[in-house]
Amino acid sequence: MPFWWFARLIVTSVPFILLHSPGGDEIVLNVEEISSIRPSKGEDTQQKDVRCVIVMTNGRNFGITETCREIGTLIEEAQQKAIHRIEEPNDRAKPTGD
Repeated sequence: MPFWWFARLIVTSVPFILLHSPGGDEIVLNVEEISSIRPSKGEDTQQKDVRCVIVMTNGRNFGITETCREIGTLIEEAQQKAIHRIEEPNDRAKPTGD
């Protein structure tokens, strides 16, 4: 198997999700780096729009406007897509000139 296939496997098998901060900024997170999610409590943040708090494996917290249920669904979908990509690599990504 050519090397490019393994390089593509590493890049495409990392599942990411797109979420939003209370200010409307987009936050892209690697789901493999998420340690836990939990509903926001009033004392967790000074931003009222935070509905879920994500704790990353590096200890960083993110206040997110999506609900924990929505985030759980996004995580599950991203993981399923990553598994599908590993099982069925896309030959169209093969570099030209090989």
